[in-house]
Amino acid sequence: MLISSKNKIIYAIIIVSIGILSFANKSEEKGKINSSADKVENKVRKEFLSKSIFKENKVVIINFWASWCIPCLTEMPSLNRLYDLKKDEGLMIIGVNSDYEDQKKLIKKIKKQYNITYPLEEDKNGKLVDAFAVLGLPTTFIVRNGLVIETIKGEFNFDSSEFLKKLSNHLKN
Repeated sequence: MLISSKNKIIYAIIIVSIGILSFANKSEEKGKINSSADKVENKVRKEFLSKSIFKENKVVIINFWASWCIPCLTEMPSLNRLYDLKKDEGLMIIGVNSDYEDQKKLIKKIKKQYNITYPLEEDKNGKLVDAFAVLGLPTTFIVRNGLVIETIKGEFNFDSSEFLKKLSNHLKN
């Protein structure tokens, strides 16, 4: 049976239409799944940011780190100095450990090794990493009034005069 060129065009349009509809349905399904995951992540993030520590301090720095991450460990002394320098002005720093296993043991070891004076917390099952959409370590968030006002990705020198000036402005207001 021979198919005319007119019929070939009609068949092609039908096949393309079916493909588009199929893709649209899968996109809608993915959107529903992502939207549900986004709601859970937003809830975790809001719960974390609603802790009293964020109400008691003018500015909170959340630093995501892991024991195997050399840049994370390299920046820890500058975070520690920053905390000691600015804690009386209303600065709090929270180190969030992103290791998969033995978090308590690793936190204790790093805290002692680097003489860390600011709090280090566990991120059980990576819930905070997901909630804050952390893609690489170290990642640091500066939070004021429960809102993230700045994100720093990668190793950073928290002793720099430029950063200290910016932070002082956040602490004054």
